[in-house]
Amino acid sequence: MPAEIASCFGALAGLVGTINLALAFERLREADGKEHLRKAIKRGADQGRLASLRLQVQWAALARSIGIDVAIEPLIAEAETKADLAIRGKGVELVIEAFAMLRDKRTMDASAWLDRAREGLRRIGEQFRVDFKGTVEAPLDDEETGIWLEEVRRYAQLCAQGMSLPPLEVGGVVITVEAGNPGGGSSFKMPTVSYGERLGSRLSKKAEQTKRSGAQWLLIESLDHLWHMTQWSQQPIAKRGEQLAALFRHELRDAEHVLGVVISDGAALMLPEAPEYTVERQEFIALARRSDAWHIRESVIVPLRPGAEQVVPVWRSILDAESGWVGRELRANGLAQPPELTAP
Repeated sequence: MPAEIASCFGALAGLVGTINLALAFERLREADGKEHLRKAIKRGADQGRLASLRLQVQWAALARSIGIDVAIEPLIAEAETKADLAIRGKGVELVIEAFAMLRDKRTMDASAWLDRAREGLRRIGEQFRVDFKGTVEAPLDDEETGIWLEEVRRYAQLCAQGMSLPPLEVGGVVITVEAGNPGGGSSFKMPTVSYGERLGSRLSKKAEQTKRSGAQWLLIESLDHLWHMTQWSQQPIAKRGEQLAALFRHELRDAEHVLGVVISDGAALMLPEAPEYTVERQEFIALARRSDAWHIRESVIVPLRPGAEQVVPVWRSILDAESGWVGRELRANGLAQPPELTAP
């Protein structure tokens, strides 16, 4: 089942996500193609597939909440394959190919290995009052991990005796041991990832797919840490918007049928203090809209071709609809907001 439902009774994020998903399906009750999404989520899928399904659900629900007609998995006239969404309203039609960018396999493998190793590091750190930091470019196997932990223990013992030691490097793992009080803390960098290359590669593949589906817009949800855990993410939104617009124009320069791209951070982190904003430039429009007390979504709209500017207002109205969306949808269904959704 989706992670938000699995953790609903034990985590605030699960509660919020489950309420959000339920409200979205209620809003899509009469939408064309809604049954496809319901069956797909009920049937279960891998993380990547579920992320793409959520993307379709949320954006279709936002559009319908402001009276715009939506078709899910539509087959456009003369197209070879189905598109993901068709949004029809305000005198325009948006045919959309949507996809989620997840962490790459190297990072996920490294993260899973580190999760297994952290308990051993914690015990060593607390015993010798040391902390750890390092990098994981590639995980170790079980035998290597056992040997590595023993060597880390030896380093920790020497560090506790006042010795300053160089980093310990084993395979694709580098770790530094430092005195700490009370000890047991750890901070590791994951494998080096070229987010631009990964995004560019996906854009090229999706551009080919849109030729078969008849889609003219790409909708991307960035769930791969680009938006929150990179140096790029620390730049002002105006700078990030410029760089995204330049990347999209370069990678899609030959895809003349693609009118534009909308990219979102997925509202993946719970940020109760971040403000809403709108930044308008000739090359892009960036918005941040808060759906509840905890979640705020940053999005960038990049029109690429003549005529795209005609539908940018539709994208903006859909994004604007996320401001206060959870509370508004609860009230529309005669429900009160749980206190967890109204204040940190």
